[in-house]
Amino acid sequence: GNTDRLPELHAMACCLKAVSSADTAAGVEVCRLSCGGHGYLTSANFLSMYGLATAASTYEGENTVLYLQTARYLVKVWNQALKGQQLMPTVRYLEQYATKSVKRFAWSDSTPVIIEAF
Repeated sequence: GNTDRLPELHAMACCLKAVSSADTAAGVEVCRLSCGGHGYLTSANFLSMYGLATAASTYEGENTVLYLQTARYLVKVWNQALKGQQLMPTVRYLEQYATKSVKRFAWSDSTPVIIEAF
């Protein structure tokens, strides 16, 4: 079969799994904290939900590794954009930054530059 878009699919799956499992764990924790002392009750079932949610950050790929794989793909695609190569549809937005059709800032850690960036 055609495997041309396999790297794109892998990067999207990595990012989706890592972000969704991290957001789920954070969401369960917010809900537990919102319940105050009742969030610690066994009947609230937050312990079980939190255990399942945080385990998802590890099984089928630890989130840090998945974030790094996504970043590696984006760096590779960025280099392709700088060379003027055709990009996959999901990352084609990078072309406008690579061709400088969007205003880019010279980065430094000075206060005026940080303020202007936002």
